[in-house]
Formats: sequence, C-alpha cells, structure tokens
Amino acid sequence: MELRRVLGDFVLAESWFEDLRGIMKSLHIMRRMEAERAILIAESETERRLGIALKSDGSIERNEHKSGARDAACWIIFTDIFADGYQKKQFEQISADILSCVEHDTVHIGRKEFIESIIEYFSTGLVKGFLCDCDIKERAFYSKERVKVLKNVLSKFIRDNGIGSDSDTVEICCGDGAATIALHELGISPIAADINKCEICRGLREGVLDPRRSVVLNCAHLSHFFPNAFDCLFGFMLGKITPFNLFEWEPVIRDIPNALKNNSYIFLSFSSEWEAEKVKSMLRNFNCETFKNENSDGYFDHWILTGVLSTHP
Repeated sequence: MELRRVLGDFVLAESWFEDLRGIMKSLHIMRRMEAERAILIAESETERRLGIALKSDGSIERNEHKSGARDAACWIIFTDIFADGYQKKQFEQISADILSCVEHDTVHIGRKEFIESIIEYFSTGLVKGFLCDCDIKERAFYSKERVKVLKNVLSKFIRDNGIGSDSDTVEICCGDGAATIALHELGISPIAADINKCEICRGLREGVLDPRRSVVLNCAHLSHFFPNAFDCLFGFMLGKITPFNLFEWEPVIRDIPNALKNNSYIFLSFSSEWEAEKVKSMLRNFNCETFKNENSDGYFDHWILTGVLSTHP
C-alpha cells in the first residue's frame, strides 16, 4: 500500500468508502483534534492537496473512531477528494487553519495511487473483520464453465474495441467476483464495486478480488466518486431485473454514462432477453445491440448487451 510506505501506520477518519462523500466524521474530528504533527498529502503531478494526515495523543480517535488500529496515536488521514461542494469548502478552511498553526511536512503521491491505497485500506478492514462482522464461513463456489464461456464472448469484445490492461475499466455489481475471474484471466483488472460488503469480503478472502481495486459502493453513486473516469464498464448478471424491482435498478443504469469517458464501451450480461432489452431502452446515450450467448447454459450470461457511448447526458 503506497500510503503505508509513505506514512507508516495510519487510519482513515471515515468508516466506509461512501462516507468519503459527506466526510461528516472527518470534519467533526478535525474541529476537535489538537494536532501535534501534520502532513500535507499532495498530488505528485499537480501539487494539489489530496488530504492531510494528523497525529495527536490518540484521545479523540480512541473515543470516537472505530478503526481497528493497533496504535491509537498513528496518523489519521482526512481527505475531501470525493466530498460535495459545501463539505469541501469546510474541509479547505479547517485544514488551512490547522496547517497554519502546526509545523508540517509535505509528501507526494499520485492521485491514482492515493485512491488505490484508500480502497485497499477499506478492503483490508473487511478481511480483518473490523469493518465487516458477517459470519459467512462456507467457501464460495466459482464455476469454471461459466468463466470459460464468458471469456469466449468477452475476448472478441475486448479485442474489437481495443481494451487492454492499461484501459480504465470498472465492473458494477461484482458480487463475490464470480465473473471478475474471466476479466482477470484476460488481463483486465477493473475497479470492482458492489453494495454488499459481505460479498466483497468473501471475494477478497477467496483471493478472487483485488484489494486495491474492490470497493463497497452503491453503484447508483458510481459517477460521484469516478466521474467520466472509465474506458469500459462491465456488469455480469447485475441481479435479476423484473417489472417489480425495475425501479431499484433504474438509478444504477441511469448513472452509467456519467462514469464513462467519451467514446467508451459497455458490456452487460443478463439471464433473459426481456432484461437486456429493457436496459437497452434505458441507455439512451448509447448505440447498443443485444444478442443471445449461444454457449451459455441457458441462464448465466444468456443475453449480452454491448454498446458505445455516443453522447453524455
């Protein structure tokens, strides 16, 4: 983890990745904390502030922060890179006040490495149990046949659209990584996101998901954290979509173009033609096609939707 190499032991002020949007706990602790030392974390390329790290006697973090850290007086990292406008302004003011009265150093790190370190911190918290208390004991089942069939249809899509290991990719609703395996075996390492922390935790424990690139996140909020960030978005069997739960899936589908770059691609799979066509009708900013995956077992990834983003919303 790059941040640990730079700072040594640290904790994040927020308890969950999605909390980095509101940063309520961060602002609360920063207002009350009497910092003894401070570090400005700056982006290597632009010198822009990515966050600050503070160290005190540990009293506030022991009382108010469930971190799982061994040392209560380690560095606490505060960041506003995902924060909303109002919270960001508050963060800027409070951090400026702190840095003006406390001696501090500056460390540099790439923005991508900083985000990966944050994601890995939360992944480690899931696996070690201080961010996830699920009691799932049974091993996950990963179908080799499904992975084989997916690789067949994915390899052509990836080749035809020039998607490679250096492309910025994301997989939404990844679950425990049952389909992520196919991407990894094809040399694609996406950001894998799912709202279910226990599923992410299981995929991490099984060694299927990459701790640097697996995040507990409501995929309807994907673009807030990663706006116009990806060359390609994947989603395999997002979850059974029916006329009765379509309203739950609409926010996820509607947000997809906001997370993608211009002229980017999507690859989604479904169990039924109805699901594929319904989602296609919602993706009005894409030129899409749907087709039956003839090699499917008749349920998993039986219908495929592919598309290219033509216009942003």
